[in-house]
Amino acid sequence: MRTPPRVTRQELEAAVQRIHSRRSKVDDQNRELLGNDPASTLDYLRKYTDRDIPSWVRQADVADCLILHVWTWWEDRRRERALLRAGLREGMFLSQLGAPLGISSRQGVRDALDRLEALLEYDRPDEKITRDARRVKQSSDARQAWIDDNLDEVRTAAARLLAYSNMVTDEDTEWFEELQADYEADAWTPASLTVLGLASGELRASPVVCELDEQHAVHRALRYADGLRSAFSTIRKTNPNGAG
Repeated sequence: MRTPPRVTRQELEAAVQRIHSRRSKVDDQNRELLGNDPASTLDYLRKYTDRDIPSWVRQADVADCLILHVWTWWEDRRRERALLRAGLREGMFLSQLGAPLGISSRQGVRDALDRLEALLEYDRPDEKITRDARRVKQSSDARQAWIDDNLDEVRTAAARLLAYSNMVTDEDTEWFEELQADYEADAWTPASLTVLGLASGELRASPVVCELDEQHAVHRALRYADGLRSAFSTIRKTNPNGAG
């Protein structure tokens, strides 16, 4: 199964805020039932998305719901690891732990936990993404080395998104402004990739973009940025003390 790119807390909160804002704009009569956590938001939109809701809102909701879904996917992996660890601390048999997960062998449980440990070693990419913090490069970080090796692609992804900044409403340009600052300074760090994702979310949820054919250049720009972030997400952060 393909591992989805990590979603930062900033991306999560921005997606939830966009959903609330859209539902308020179209005067969703049930919006008082809309919560703020990912699971309840996903459940709400699955239940309260009928044809009375404009098409552009439904499309934008799907785009943001996928961000929430990926967040919950990572949360499920964290929860599974925590439960396996807890079971081992309590002296439970590996067969007891594996049975509910459909794992029949003791080695299979150990392998599953090893995979989770490897996957989640650096599982919370909540980097500080303020402008000043993004100016400080960590040369020992493998992710920074990846960015340095792929600068042309990073610049291209940013430029393609910025070319469509006019499609984003005035109240949804925060992350485009941050991306523009990084582009003008040509100062790229791992946190810049978080900003790229947040700007993509703003653009993808734009009513104008939702109405465009998937072959439109703006969607190609979004796919290019998504592909870059997906490749970046496979790079493991290097410990500043030298351990990978």
